[in-house]
Amino acid sequence: MSDVKKIAQLLKASVQAEVQGMESLYETSQLVGKLRKMIYFLQLERGASALHLVLGEVDEKVDYTKYRALFCEERRVFDSLIEQWLDNSQGKAVQSGIFISIAKSLNLMNSVLFDVRRDVDSQSISPAQATSFFSQVIKSFIDIVVEMTELPQEPDVSKLMVSLIYILNAKELAGQERALGTYIKAAKLFNDEVLVSQLSSVIQMQDYNLIAAKDYLPQHLLEGLKTLSQDKAFFQSRESVLDPSLFGVLVARKWFEASTAHIDIIQNLEESLMQLVMKTCVIKLTQAEKLLNKDEIFFDNHITEPDVKLDVSLSAKSLLIEKLKQQGGELKKTQEELALTRQALNEQKILQRAKAKLMKHFKLSEEVAHQKMQQLAMSQGEKIITVAEKVLKAD
Repeated sequence: MSDVKKIAQLLKASVQAEVQGMESLYETSQLVGKLRKMIYFLQLERGASALHLVLGEVDEKVDYTKYRALFCEERRVFDSLIEQWLDNSQGKAVQSGIFISIAKSLNLMNSVLFDVRRDVDSQSISPAQATSFFSQVIKSFIDIVVEMTELPQEPDVSKLMVSLIYILNAKELAGQERALGTYIKAAKLFNDEVLVSQLSSVIQMQDYNLIAAKDYLPQHLLEGLKTLSQDKAFFQSRESVLDPSLFGVLVARKWFEASTAHIDIIQNLEESLMQLVMKTCVIKLTQAEKLLNKDEIFFDNHITEPDVKLDVSLSAKSLLIEKLKQQGGELKKTQEELALTRQALNEQKILQRAKAKLMKHFKLSEEVAHQKMQQLAMSQGEKIITVAEKVLKAD
């Protein structure tokens, strides 16, 4: 086979790989749409379960069994989508980490989630323990989305995925704040230093993720963050969470409702962002397919030409070289833009690894580990990512 034919085949394979990558991302994004709903209802079940465990009975206004049923409905659809996705992903370039993350989530749902629900029903677990186990399962769902950010080789989609991770994290932390606040108010635990510290850390981490999301959100979606910051009813309710004069079931229920309304604002922002991800995937996929159809004719003309004719055709070779330079230049530009976007994702992974190390070594909660790194960063005048890197390097 002549060099001209090899070049033509390689360029064609490059365009085909781009199309397959966008197809994989679009199909996996459909899974995320269902995961988001499962996360939302599981977060509600977590907060309502905390209230149930304090009361010793199901609260009519905040019924954890209702949220559990809604989660299970979404779970059935998700299971069906998983089967379709596995069939469609055969032979396509999908990051192995996505398969592992989904497998871990399925395992946690069948073990940790099953056990904690049984214990909530029998009231044989504390609200704090139940909240922790629910959070463990929810984190496994978010990890799937984190792995998905390795899929897109298109800068616009990659930026949207990074912003989605920040918003998902912020919503999860808001959900933890809801559960903790409900527990503190219902059980009158205003002087519990561990819970109060945990609540403070959750709020700080929530703010961190919302601020970070601003750098990657499209301009028209920043209005959602503005609406979030202007939620006066929620912030007034947040200020009264630790007020010892305001406690009991009714107060806890009001806090649950106020924080749920606040989380719904984040959910709406997240929904708009997810729709934009899907829309952008479709646009980029359509563009890539048009390019492939156009270039396939060009490439196939050179691949099917007799070798003798190609070897003497300087114009054919020069056209392919020009095409090679064009695609090489576009690839370089794309990779440079992706490198900047993925730096944020890598920093997120470093932060998570550093927190995990502190949690394991010092037996800390995630919130306290984050708080300690943040305090250290402030005292040393460094960024938190710098502190996280030092933690990972330390013996």
